[in-house]
Amino acid sequence: MENQKPNKLIYFIPVVIAIIALIFVVSGKKTNKLPSPSSPETGRQLQNPSTEQGSQPTIAVVDEKGVFSLATKDGKNTYRVGEVITIVVIADSNNKSITGYDVVLPYEASTLTYKGNTNLDARYQVFGSGKNGNVYITGVKKLSISEPVVFAKIPLVEINFMAQKVGTVVLTPKAAPQSKTDSNLIDDQNEEVLGKTVPLTIEIQ
Repeated sequence: MENQKPNKLIYFIPVVIAIIALIFVVSGKKTNKLPSPSSPETGRQLQNPSTEQGSQPTIAVVDEKGVFSLATKDGKNTYRVGEVITIVVIADSNNKSITGYDVVLPYEASTLTYKGNTNLDARYQVFGSGKNGNVYITGVKKLSISEPVVFAKIPLVEINFMAQKVGTVVLTPKAAPQSKTDSNLIDDQNEEVLGKTVPLTIEIQ
């Protein structure tokens, strides 16, 4: 009886299995490799270490423009028909030196009657009028004033109304970006620096 020769596949199959296993191990290590310090993921973690600790980053909001706001002279918000209501226009120019300003204040002519205005800042020549449901105030810095004038919540002018009818009145200086016919704050570089206006609500009983 002839001796059977050993099958060479018996020796080859374990070698193939070992090679395949080695490939899986190596590829698995590459997949689970942590990102290097220069990777975008790591860079974001290093730039925001407080996020890992559960705290929220603080964002500073800077108002780069000036503001017109309104207030009543006597601090009240409720008036009776026949009473005089004095509105104070307050300005903040956000550290800009102001050479002139305009205030355009719409009002309901059936509810309020315009009774005139009073200048509160002697450094400005002020002109005022009321027509077609709008009060127009213009202030021009006097030539005799050479130093810069910065408004920091400065009362500029008083506007007087007579209450005529019961109702709710909302007064807001009219303003639009780059408009030459609405409210404005003009700095010493002849630039518009008014950013917003703040309304005032009063009740007439």
